[in-house]
Amino acid sequence: VVECLRDLQLQLDHKLGLRDYLIKPVQRILKYPLLLSELIRRTTADPSLSSATLARALEHIQKVAANVNRVKRQQELEDIMHGQVVVARTQTLQDRMLAGGYEGDIKRFGPLIDEANVTLGGGFRTRGNPRHIYLFQLALMSCKLRSDNSIVVKDVFILANSVIELVNDRSFSLQDRGDADSKMIFTDQRLDAKLWVKHMLSPPVPDEIPVLS
Repeated sequence: VVECLRDLQLQLDHKLGLRDYLIKPVQRILKYPLLLSELIRRTTADPSLSSATLARALEHIQKVAANVNRVKRQQELEDIMHGQVVVARTQTLQDRMLAGGYEGDIKRFGPLIDEANVTLGGGFRTRGNPRHIYLFQLALMSCKLRSDNSIVVKDVFILANSVIELVNDRSFSLQDRGDADSKMIFTDQRLDAKLWVKHMLSPPVPDEIPVLS
């Protein structure tokens, strides 16, 4: 096999050797059937060479390649389904917020990343109040959940316009850069504050920063 590949390498003036083709099996596994088929074709033409082992290898790698394609199609289908779920979830939130009096379009904030129940800290007026926060790609919405299933939007922070700080492992704060009195601390014993801050400090650069109406 090595000699055959070396001859082909010289004929085709290829710089890569056998080891280079085998170095990343996950990326090249779907090309192995073609490689083995070509090897079988060339060894069959030479009576002094046996292609039985190559034939078994081809049969095996074809099964592996078929399984790879099946898993890939399944993952693509799951991604599509996940996207549909995210869209449906966003529309449900939009409807619940509309019922609570919010008329803005939350789709402009990008996809929903996470949500959590928290308690407010910071200002004396709101300290201790329960809130449900929604982290979108471009904004964080602090809301109050009502018993009738509606959502009252209390505060919206555009991430690109906010000062974001990690208070401790279970708390973080946000403040509108243009409003010194807007600082809020969000805390909960189950909150992974470091992960939330990581998401908020590395949002994609939007084509246009949302403007609150």
